[in-house]
Amino acid sequence: MHVAHDELEKKGKLDSVKGLYKDLQTCQKEILVLRQSDMEGSTNGKGAMAKDIRQKWKISKVDMITTKWPHDNSIVIYKVDIDSTVKNNAAAFSDLEAVQKWVTKYGMDDTDNKAAAKAHYRVLKAHRENQVMIEKMVASCGV
Repeated sequence: MHVAHDELEKKGKLDSVKGLYKDLQTCQKEILVLRQSDMEGSTNGKGAMAKDIRQKWKISKVDMITTKWPHDNSIVIYKVDIDSTVKNNAAAFSDLEAVQKWVTKYGMDDTDNKAAAKAHYRVLKAHRENQVMIEKMVASCGV
């Protein structure tokens, strides 16, 4: 992509792709929505972070907030409902602040020992690098 951008720039034809860069920026935002959902609940709302919470605090169910992805109603977006999960499993959780801190840190560095958290970190790192490149290209187009 970077090579194609450079070629268009040399030829003075960047205007021809301005609309595509806007679409690409929108796609980058939607990728994050889907990635976050996958990290929190996997494809069925029971894996990834939800599974790790169940294992860490020895509870049977993590409450999820589900919505349909606006671009394709067959895709479910999962978000862990921490407040409801803690409320419904009060005996397992002694410190709501500690739980929220754990959830916030989940998958945010490469030292996490959970497979889903490590995968999330690697994907987000690559996504950020790609996003920086796209932002530079967009800026050079004057979009």
